[in-house]
Amino acid sequence: MYCDGLFFGVICDDRLYVKPVPAARAAMIEPAEAPPYPKAKPHLLISPEDMADPDHLARLVGLVLAGLHPD
Repeated sequence: MYCDGLFFGVICDDRLYVKPVPAARAAMIEPAEAPPYPKAKPHLLISPEDMADPDHLARLVGLVLAGLHPD
């Protein structure tokens, strides 16, 4: 998935993975990392609990994007 030209996440095997940004990890209910596909670098795995509230999920994605945007 891309936003403003930045790759920030991927959906693989019905799971949402995002780039491992510290602020997003800190805001997650149950932080976990896993590679989304073989030989990939670990990404944050968004749990069903983190996806249950659309506002919380939007905040997590916002934190990822803020952490990836070059200033």
